[in-house]
Amino acid sequence: MKLMRVCFVLGVLAGLSACGKPGITCDEPSPYQLAAEGERLQAPDDLDSPEAIKAIPLPDASPGGPRPEGSACLDLPPRISISK
Repeated sequence: MKLMRVCFVLGVLAGLSACGKPGITCDEPSPYQLAAEGERLQAPDDLDSPEAIKAIPLPDASPGGPRPEGSACLDLPPRISISK
């Protein structure tokens, strides 16, 4: 019985620790935002080179306008509020 209480308390604490952090903002870029285009693949002389026509072109990003200062990240789900 005591072990069940301990497991229950630990489960509740683990659940509460995963709750949202309201102070998170997107002021620092994420690793994927710092990505840069790399060089084309170069095959050794004794191998066939990859066909350039089969390369998948990646479109340029078209971001919207600037986000308000201190706004939440787009990666986070929106807040749910229930009004009565």
